[in-house]
Amino acid sequence: QEDVRDVKLLPSTTGNLESVLPHIALGTSSGSGGELTSQYNVRGGNYDENLVYVNDFEIYRPQLIRAGQQEGLTFPNLDLIQSLSFSSGGFDAKYGDKMASVLDVHYKRPEAFRASVGASLLGGSAHLEGSWQPGSDHRKKLRYLVGARYKTTRYLLGSLDVTGEYAPNFWDLQTYLTYDLNRDWQVGFLGNYNRSVYQFVPKTRSTALGLIDFALQLFTVFEGQEIDDFTTTLGGVHLTYLPDRPKNPFFLKWMASTFRSDENERFDIIGRYSLRQIESDLGSDDFGEVIAELGTGTQHQFVRNFLDAVVTNAEFKGGIDLQLPTQDPALVKSHFLQWSLKYQNERIDDFINEWERLDSAGYSLPYDTSAVRLFSVLKSENNLQSNRLSAYLQNTYTWRRDSVGELKLSFGLRAGYWDLNGEPFLTPRAQLLYKPLHGKRDISYKLAAGYYFQPPFYREMRNQEGVVNTDLRSQKSL
Repeated sequence: QEDVRDVKLLPSTTGNLESVLPHIALGTSSGSGGELTSQYNVRGGNYDENLVYVNDFEIYRPQLIRAGQQEGLTFPNLDLIQSLSFSSGGFDAKYGDKMASVLDVHYKRPEAFRASVGASLLGGSAHLEGSWQPGSDHRKKLRYLVGARYKTTRYLLGSLDVTGEYAPNFWDLQTYLTYDLNRDWQVGFLGNYNRSVYQFVPKTRSTALGLIDFALQLFTVFEGQEIDDFTTTLGGVHLTYLPDRPKNPFFLKWMASTFRSDENERFDIIGRYSLRQIESDLGSDDFGEVIAELGTGTQHQFVRNFLDAVVTNAEFKGGIDLQLPTQDPALVKSHFLQWSLKYQNERIDDFINEWERLDSAGYSLPYDTSAVRLFSVLKSENNLQSNRLSAYLQNTYTWRRDSVGELKLSFGLRAGYWDLNGEPFLTPRAQLLYKPLHGKRDISYKLAAGYYFQPPFYREMRNQEGVVNTDLRSQKSL
């Protein structure tokens, strides 16, 4: 667990929580997109092997993003976070079906009014929080969180090899509302609207290569532009029953959410390139100048890709804390039993239209005397609808003695089934944690083991030819 106030002080070019995880989380490294990406890898895995939760709702991301400069704002908003925890493996059965890590974020439940505004050359943010009691009954209270963010990376992209007009604009609006119906019942809503637009008009690119005595330059002049936009929305509601009981407290929670991602890739770019030899003799008057043109060519890339994904789910979960009797008032022993049953429906509509033409020395490749042929063509349309079922049962035994230590032993089973590939799974997970309570050091010792399954999502099933493998099995890790 990390203090959110400390996390907010860490510098980041993206402004996203995930960008700072490699600096604070063991076994975590930055993704391949450089400082512009918020992706992270855990123990050598890829970004799609990581789970993210906000207030118990699983968070998804766009599927068509190719590069770090296209990435916008991720879901967790630092201005709204109350607490966060990160596990780089060996996590409990209550978390979902991924193999690498889990980031668990919980938003605030404010009692007093607060507001903040921040601005920089890379964007800005603002938030409001507070509570309101509609009547004389103090048990009925509305709590609200509202946050807005804006980000642009145009000043950073201007330093890339490709010169041109960069116009990336990313913004989102988020709200989390809770209302206490009475002492035992609470209803809540989590909403998010996220819009990312990446527009790029390339002009030129110059790449140096070769040897110290044989310097070369690949110079390209571009024509056309790229416009990508990604719009994601999430709406989730929950109803929680938490009775005020002095002994063996329990809770019941009903949850439902819908996530939608509308993604569009559009670019039509012609690049005319020239391979040139550069004078490398320091004593020459033409040092650094072009002395020969070794070859020319043209590359034309055309893309019209559109994807619409909708993920809808409903879940019932609960837990009960069974307190065990002890003779020593300084000793606490208990069993915390948790369970869940979840249904999820996924609908994917994917349309791909890509082609590339290469022209070298006046000849289109592949060479054909009877027609102008394209170097590569990819056209496909996929429409999928599927259903998933998952459930877990987990027990956590706690032994705690003041001024001595706290011992927690968790064991759980997680089961699931996906009707698209017809694959069921059952995975046991266990964890042992000991935390000394004497001394000044805040340290914990953890030992975890488990059998982890990761059923594929859509992007993992689609190959480079646009063909979807619906029989693809889950990744497995022990």
